[in-house]
Amino acid sequence: MNNIIEFPKDRARKGKGDLLIEDMQRISDECVDMSQFLLEVIDDTLDELGIFEGEDDTGDNKMDRDLFVITNLLYSMLVRNEGLPHDLQIDLDYMYDKLTFTIDEPEDK
Repeated sequence: MNNIIEFPKDRARKGKGDLLIEDMQRISDECVDMSQFLLEVIDDTLDELGIFEGEDDTGDNKMDRDLFVITNLLYSMLVRNEGLPHDLQIDLDYMYDKLTFTIDEPEDK
């Protein structure tokens, strides 16, 4: 199951100080493997907790869609940590700002 939106290799530049395309491919592949592993851990844990009981395994349910998004966000986080850009990093930053704003917002009483 490969449902990761990978790093756009066509944007890679070769040059002094830049990662070589081969290095970026290796890093991307490792991050795909890690995000897939993390998805399996999440999926197995949810199964053990009975969260998926009665769920449709066709991929049409919202939990499957959410896990697809989470897996791609994990991949984006992992490649950012390795210094590679990814389109979803903008979304990560936006969600971080939104979450911290929500957490910091005073509760109405």
